[in-house]
Amino acid sequence: MSWKQTLNEYKNQDNDLMEMRLQICNDCPIAIQTAEYGPICDSRQYINENDEVSHKWAPGFKKGCGCYVKFKAANKDKHCVIDKW
Repeated sequence: MSWKQTLNEYKNQDNDLMEMRLQICNDCPIAIQTAEYGPICDSRQYINENDEVSHKWAPGFKKGCGCYVKFKAANKDKHCVIDKW
């Protein structure tokens, strides 16, 4: 998908859903906060269902995806790879 398609999806989605997802990601311990793009899911870290963070894989841990959350959260058909939403 091109960045233009992503931007069009971003403009056309439900703002309430996006805001809820952004808040969840803002509170996530593996989110990297950026001024320009908002949170980025850190693909260098792993997290489990108890929000414990590791820098290497362990049973029960899932790797962050590296997405720019603002764009992914806007698309109602996308989901969080670590099952936050």
